[in-house]
Amino acid sequence: MKLLFCLMFSINLAYGYSIYSLNLEELSFEVSFGQSMMFMNDTDRQDILDREKVAIPTSSALLLVDFIYSYKFSFPIFFNLPLTSQKFIVDGEETVESASPVFGFGLNYSLLQIDLKTNLTAILSSAILAGMAINKNKSYKVFPMIALELSLLKQDGFLMYLGVERTIGLDVIALFYGVGQRF
Repeated sequence: MKLLFCLMFSINLAYGYSIYSLNLEELSFEVSFGQSMMFMNDTDRQDILDREKVAIPTSSALLLVDFIYSYKFSFPIFFNLPLTSQKFIVDGEETVESASPVFGFGLNYSLLQIDLKTNLTAILSSAILAGMAINKNKSYKVFPMIALELSLLKQDGFLMYLGVERTIGLDVIALFYGVGQRF
């Protein structure tokens, strides 16, 4: 099954200087929950043209644990669970296929940080990831991903994020958002 969705969001880290009065050396990991919406650019474009096949975006739940290595780098591990089946419109009728859960890991790098208030910072980060989709017939597919994320981080470690992810080779783009807490 070539159709699957995946998601990854990177967790934000500060550049080499301190964020307001937040001591990032005390923060060693982050746990976050989110949701994603997959927009698929099907790999079989000719099939879409011949059968008039259109993919409907699929939503999923995301669990992420990010191990913070330094101010700029972290190592995220994530699990993306589909909340709905993958739906298509083929020749004017809706068809349904099962969507695959995705497990992955990677490297996150903090690109930019801007202090918005004394206790709020906006952080732009990017990630390079490897994902693995597990299909219902117990087969799996490994694929590379890239992600870009904008987060708002409060001084107490609470954060909200919004980002976009691209799965290379599968023509999948996902929008993701959620909340997290650094410990």
